[in-house]
Amino acid sequence: EVEFKKAMETKPATRKTNNGVNRKLGEKPKVLWGSYTSYNDPPAWDTARCDIKNNYYCEFATECSAELLHTNDGTVDINNVPDDKHMSLEEFVEFGKDADYWIYPGFNWDATWNEFKDTLQQFKSVQNGEVYDVQKTQGTWFEHRIAEYDIVLQDFCEIVGANDDNKIPHNRMYLRKLLPEPEPMQLLDACPANVVDMPWQSRSSDCIYLRPDDSGEEDDNDKDKPTSSAAMRATTVATTAAAVIAVMI
Repeated sequence: EVEFKKAMETKPATRKTNNGVNRKLGEKPKVLWGSYTSYNDPPAWDTARCDIKNNYYCEFATECSAELLHTNDGTVDINNVPDDKHMSLEEFVEFGKDADYWIYPGFNWDATWNEFKDTLQQFKSVQNGEVYDVQKTQGTWFEHRIAEYDIVLQDFCEIVGANDDNKIPHNRMYLRKLLPEPEPMQLLDACPANVVDMPWQSRSSDCIYLRPDDSGEEDDNDKDKPTSSAAMRATTVATTAAAVIAVMI
């Protein structure tokens, strides 16, 4: 932890987000996680709740140094289920219009946008083109994201400007940008039978060293210098999640 803090002391005061806007270190952008569902009776807007243990989107926001808007409030009862409150359109607008980013965890964005476009135009995230759904890789959200949570985490961090693409280049695989035009969906190749028993290989970005001297390789100019304990241990970022944290606040 001490070595990590020392490494962070050399970071710049700001970092550019994926849309080129400078994000101040220590600044927590607001993220709206919500979607419209017409399958319930009555149709309503569903939002994030962070009072349930291990809600993954709440943890993603924490690790990416973002503020996730969450609530149990709402006036719409869904199918008479106790404590399952959803929002009317008016409530949802008031709740989420000032968020910097909007992640839409549904599969009906086109229909929702066509129906509510005029109202949603007042959202800050819509005005800035920072709206994403979960269909960058088609048909994988409910299954693959559980196994590849590290990639979803890095997608989230890349969106809110907590990932430095100069150090950890990353192409989103789950969260798809929707505005001004939806990004094309990707398709996974079929899995041949002969690879089923092969060891799991993550598709996430490679780990990086927190600092250049943590690689354990001696520079010619450093041969006469005492070897630091950090260099001897060759401290690495063991997971993509840690790698992403290394470029946050």
